[in-house]
Amino acid sequence: METTSLPPPPPASVSESTRYRFSKTGIVLALVVITACALFVLRLNAAHQRAMTPVVRPNQVLELLARYAAGLKGLMESTGQKDAGLAATVMRDVNTVARGGADELRILLVKGWLSGT
Repeated sequence: METTSLPPPPPASVSESTRYRFSKTGIVLALVVITACALFVLRLNAAHQRAMTPVVRPNQVLELLARYAAGLKGLMESTGQKDAGLAATVMRDVNTVARGGADELRILLVKGWLSGT
């Protein structure tokens, strides 16, 4: 005996307003969380910058002049030339780019290296 069975009835349809109501709440909640995180990071960064102590930054022009002098001295020594006026000329130029106390130490190092002491 064969019985015919009917498929179960379809579920009751969910209305459009109910389906999207929670997704709008999720979008608003996500935007609030993103905004709060951005404000937290910005405030933390500003506080970190205020708390930073000043640091000594390298004088790039002085570094380039010192490297130039080192290369020029090496070139002159390899060719056997005398570098009598090299130290005076380079030191005159180096003294013009000094910015502060840390540069004074750097200048002393370059002077000592150029004079060979």
